[in-house]
Amino acid sequence: MEESCIVGPLASRLKHLARRLQRAAAQGQPNLLETIEAAQSEALPAGGPKRRHCLQTVAKRVGFRSWTHARDVLERANVTDRGTLMYRDSHGAISNIWCASYAEAREARASSGGFVLPYKHQFQIVQAPYIQWLGLDPADPDWDAIGRDWVEPADVAAWTRITDHRLDQLLDGWP
Repeated sequence: MEESCIVGPLASRLKHLARRLQRAAAQGQPNLLETIEAAQSEALPAGGPKRRHCLQTVAKRVGFRSWTHARDVLERANVTDRGTLMYRDSHGAISNIWCASYAEAREARASSGGFVLPYKHQFQIVQAPYIQWLGLDPADPDWDAIGRDWVEPADVAAWTRITDHRLDQLLDGWP
């Protein structure tokens, strides 16, 4: 069953995309059923994917375990796992400082500069080239507005704009 609670702009964006995905799958667009089915822990019903299946697919596409996980992170709920939305595997091409705790990450950022980003339950301190690799602009004033800390931003409106830009990168041309 689809969530009926009021959600903010980022979660609403994903809900809208799930509606579009469901309509496109119903029209028989190639490969969409396989994409939706691959994101599920259960077989799709004979009548085609339900909205919850499409929400799950969209959430996984942008780095979350489930729709509720995506909604909680994007609504800034108190979560310990922030998913992989702000992560991209560099295969060692870009070095980052990895931290097990947020306190350690804040301390490392204070001494080395950079940006604090989450990866599931961990944190990384990255530099401008990594931010560019995510498809974002490290010189965007919103980074300064959030204190270069995506985990505990000083300005939630700026955090929302940065996060929306990241969603743009992950969802460009999809579905």
